Amino acid sequence: MEPLMPGAGLSDLGRPRDRYDLSQRADFGSLRSRQRRDRKLARRIKEAAEQASSGAGQDHLAALAHHLQYAERAEEAPISRASYVGQGYVRLLVGSDVYRLADRAQRQGVPITFGTLAFRGGAIRPHQLVGVDPRRWGRQLRADLDRIRKRQGLTGPGWSTWFLDCDYLQVEGMFLFHWHGLATGSELEAYRALRKLRKYRSCKQGPDDQRDAVKQRARGSRKPLYDIGYLCLYMLKEEWPSQPAARNVAGNRKRSFPRPLPEHLRPAERLFFDQWPIQAISVMRGLRVVNGRLQPTR
Repeated sequence: MEPLMPGAGLSDLGRPRDRYDLSQRADFGSLRSRQRRDRKLARRIKEAAEQASSGAGQDHLAALAHHLQYAERAEEAPISRASYVGQGYVRLLVGSDVYRLADRAQRQGVPITFGTLAFRGGAIRPHQLVGVDPRRWGRQLRADLDRIRKRQGLTGPGWSTWFLDCDYLQVEGMFLFHWHGLATGSELEAYRALRKLRKYRSCKQGPDDQRDAVKQRARGSRKPLYDIGYLCLYMLKEEWPSQPAARNVAGNRKRSFPRPLPEHLRPAERLFFDQWPIQAISVMRGLRVVNGRLQPTR
């Protein structure tokens, strides 16, 4: 199956003007609140740049802090996911159109699943973050889905959208990258078969010191989706959360809630958001952009 068609891509999506406009949701947040967060973030990044050792990292931080001070110069927000305003537009344009596709599919009786793929190789130490190229993981996901489709002879209609997300595992001291996505038709069948590949297969648990940090690497519900708009915002988070409890520990049944990322890791996270646009952290299959809207290719 072809990925998102070249030429017209996610940056060509138009602003929604209907019931699928996610900015109408109470949990979307206002433009003014994002501008305030950008001003606060600019101060933090500037302090981090002043404390960093000289080099490319310091230069990148200083440049990012300058861009985030756009309000002081009466300028528009930078076209960067590192800006809360910039990521807000990504969530509005991309999230709203995926919402439209998914909701219409479900209303038409087409089975659709929200899934999570925590692939092997996605656990990264903080000092390794600067060397991460998410496009490599996107190419691997496409290749894995193509391999499954070929192996099982899946040729029918269907589409899927995948967006790279990341949690900081506080106890383990590492970033865990993973995919969140929506899948229908033959792409849904391919997604469900991915768990047979070792990269996405949950392993049998050994002693505590040998336990996998991820209990279930491929997850997806077979029930109808509830609040698809929320799921579309969830796939396109404004910042990475921190998970305070250890993952997959025997006897640990307590539910833990995400917390904000530790402040000393925020500059590295913002640099990642600044370096990689939405096209670099997404995999869109069986879709193309036509007149500013995502449309199935079949």
